[in-house]
Amino acid sequence: IRSSLERLLVDSPEWLDLRGHKFVCLGAGSEMGATRTLLSLGATVLAVELPGNKKAWDSLQGFARSSPGVLEAPVRDGRVGADVVEDLPEVAAWICENAGQASQRLVVGCFLYLDG
Repeated sequence: IRSSLERLLVDSPEWLDLRGHKFVCLGAGSEMGATRTLLSLGATVLAVELPGNKKAWDSLQGFARSSPGVLEAPVRDGRVGADVVEDLPEVAAWICENAGQASQRLVVGCFLYLDG
């Protein structure tokens, strides 16, 4: 099965070209999340991660700069990020404002978790 899938992907590289497609990643800094994969395939990622998670934001921004994708994030009071639990209405409004045209498909992935 694997070799058949690999042949399909080699014969259809456009399947892996996500330029022009938007995705929302809640918990964008999660190691199990799809943010980096989506960016590496050229997608625009609306990334939501905690504002105090400097390590995650630095890593995501560095990765995005070296990828064909576009990373967008909410900024409030000069700080990048948002807390989905505490700021849900604001997060939802930001996503709606940045989602693009109503006819454009928007895929939302939730990769949130609590430490511990």
